[in-house]
Amino acid sequence: MLLADFYATVSDSLKRGTTLDGMIPRYSRMACAWMERNYSFRYMEQYRVLQITAGDRTISLHSNQQIKRIEMIRLIQLDGSYTQLKRFSPRDFTAVETGPSQGFWVAGNHTLVLENIPGEALVGEALFECYSDWPTASGETHPLLLQASDVMLYQVLMMMSPHMRDGRVFEAYKLMRDEALNTLTRAEDEFAHGGVDSSMAYIPFLAG
Repeated sequence: MLLADFYATVSDSLKRGTTLDGMIPRYSRMACAWMERNYSFRYMEQYRVLQITAGDRTISLHSNQQIKRIEMIRLIQLDGSYTQLKRFSPRDFTAVETGPSQGFWVAGNHTLVLENIPGEALVGEALFECYSDWPTASGETHPLLLQASDVMLYQVLMMMSPHMRDGRVFEAYKLMRDEALNTLTRAEDEFAHGGVDSSMAYIPFLAG
């Protein structure tokens, strides 16, 4: 669904002619922000290759997007193996050395700081969940409009219900929002777990 079509659907559902149309974009951005604060969707996941310079323990993500969650940071060793880095508070570190790091901390929203100063250039990988930007052009769309336009519609209508001067509509829209949101989160769970190999290495115990 394109942005223009979504705004028209919201306007038709409000049944107030065009009197509230000027508020719809603002409440749509708020609805998107509410959804992404409360839930994590697969479109929010982003992959980054990290270039780590010898002698510099800071890594700039060079991103204008706000990070919601860091899922993974790992370094690629010369032999191709991975070193998973753990996130700590900067207060957990008592000294800085030159050498491999086992952990990192985050300064602000776009800077990672390694535990130690790398003695050589390294390459790393990162997986983040980032908040998205709500589109502005009428011909644009958004992942939530493609896969959850019903959830977005009801969330916007809930937020705009005070302007409709009917307290009953909030509960009605909330009921429909919750039902649609339930199907959306179930679909996200199915995607997250479908096809995942949950088997693990098993070494039988032999009684002596």
